[in-house]
This record gives sequence, structure tokens and C-alpha cells, in this order.
Amino acid sequence: MQQDIAQPSPRYSGFGLLGGWWATLPRESLLGLVMIGLAWAVSWGQVHPLAQFYFFPIWLGYILLVDGVVLARRGTSLIEQGTRQFVALFVISAVFWWIFEAMNIPVQNWRYLGISQYTTLEYTIFATLPFSTVLPAVLETATLIGSFLSPNRYMPLAKVEPPSRRLWLLMALGVAAAIAPWIWPNQMYPFIWSSLILLLEPINWMAGRPSTFRLLRAGDVTLLLTLFVSGITCGFLWEMWNFYSYPKWIYVLPGVTAPKLFEMPLPGYMGYFPFAIELYAMYNLVLLLTGRSSNFERVMQIPRQVHRRTGRHS
Repeated sequence: MQQDIAQPSPRYSGFGLLGGWWATLPRESLLGLVMIGLAWAVSWGQVHPLAQFYFFPIWLGYILLVDGVVLARRGTSLIEQGTRQFVALFVISAVFWWIFEAMNIPVQNWRYLGISQYTTLEYTIFATLPFSTVLPAVLETATLIGSFLSPNRYMPLAKVEPPSRRLWLLMALGVAAAIAPWIWPNQMYPFIWSSLILLLEPINWMAGRPSTFRLLRAGDVTLLLTLFVSGITCGFLWEMWNFYSYPKWIYVLPGVTAPKLFEMPLPGYMGYFPFAIELYAMYNLVLLLTGRSSNFERVMQIPRQVHRRTGRHS
């Protein structure tokens, strides 16, 4: 089956002495490494006032580094597929995370230390920049993981889709899961990490957009597991780089007394699994609303037949 793969980029960075695919890393990867090193040192060394702005450059550096590695391994990447849609990921991501900030209002599971010094306008600006890196970081990490897997793992689907009434039921459950934490915050707070999956995945499915639900129904868990690993990888880095930084975030999870890894109680890391799926679902919903195709699927080398509509809704 022919894949939609771009030709390797000529933007080499001078890694040729290392040989192999490292020789084809673009210059942006070297820039990314430098950004990570400098921002990490400034943050953990508490070099103020620069330390309070470390988050955006360290994650932009990570995104550039990973994109370059994927480009060298696959011959294409999210940046190579189009800088306009790549930049749009940052805008979409900022909107996404402000939605999660709103969902955190009733439960207060995470709180920020050291932000009292900012005015409301300053906080909005300084927070939006870090929020903008979340989606591109998760998708870039998924493409990196996918670059080590064979595209043949994705098989065309032939199973009939479920009746639309089941999908509407899932969406109703998603709405209920989003409302529940506002009524019972101490008991229902985990539902903020599943409500958007139940709400958005059926919409993408019915619209013929890429959907992990459709893959699961066909017995293919590869993309789901790839996103899971991507979510926990980014989650670990988020928590690690946050630990010695300031300003920083901390967690309050009612009823959870487990040991912590950095500021996050160990059970809390499970939230990064559904979080990655929610980001993927949100990303595809925005593409649906804007009439765009998904560059992510191209980089992952998922055949178009995998996500085609395979039946009529009853």
C-alpha cells in the first residue's frame, strides 16, 4: 500500500560525523537542544527573572528537537508537512488548556505557586505561552514513537459502525461526566480526564474523522498505545521540569495519599493516558470545523482507509 511520505529535508545541522539518521537532523534540532539546556539550567538554577519564563522555551526546544529526529527517521514531520498548520497547533493548544483550566475551577486539583506577583493581564499572557506547547509536544512525541513502528500495523477497517444512538449515549455520558465534578468535586474530579473523550470521540466518528474509538472497535490498539506512551512521556517531563522551578504548580487530589514522583502523586500519572486521547480528539474536532486534513496521520503514515467511514448510522 503506497504511503503519503514526503522527501527528506535538505536542512542539515552538521551531525554528519555521527552517521546514520543522525546525519540528517535539521538545524532546528540543534537549536532545540540548546534551548532545552539553557532553559533547564536557568529554571533549576533559579536565575531570576529569567527562571519564571523557562517553560515556553524548554518545551519549544523539545518540540523542535523531536520534530527533527522524526524528520531524519521518517523523511517527514509535522513541521515539514506545513509550517502554517504546525503553528496553528500552538494556538489550538492554548485554547485547549484554558478549557482544562476552567474544568479545574470546581475541583482545584492543581494550583500555581508564585503567581500573585502578576496582574490578571500579565498572568493571562504568561500562562497562554506555556499552554500553547501542550498539544504540539504530545503529537510530536507520538510521531517519534510511531517512527520506530512499522506502518503496516495499521490495517484497513471493514467492521460496521455502531448505531448512532450508541454514539449519542456516549456523548450524553460525556456531558454528565463534565457536570459531575461541579456537583461532587471531591468525589468526581477524575471525570474531568474522561468527559471530553466521551463527548468528542463520537463526534469525530460520526463525522468520519480519525477516531481511536473506531480503531478499538476494529481491534487495533496501536495508535491508542502510542498516544498513551506519548502522554506519560510528556507527563514525566512536565513534572520533572516543574519540580525545582518557580513559579510552579502543585496538586491536591482528595483521598489520594500515595507517594509522589516530583509534585504528582503516583496514581495521578494515570490521568496522562486519557489526556493524550482528549488532545487527539480535540485536534481532530478543530480540523473538522476548519475543513482541514490531518498532518499527524500523514507523519504517522496511517493509511487513509483506516479512518474512512465504513457503514451508515442507523
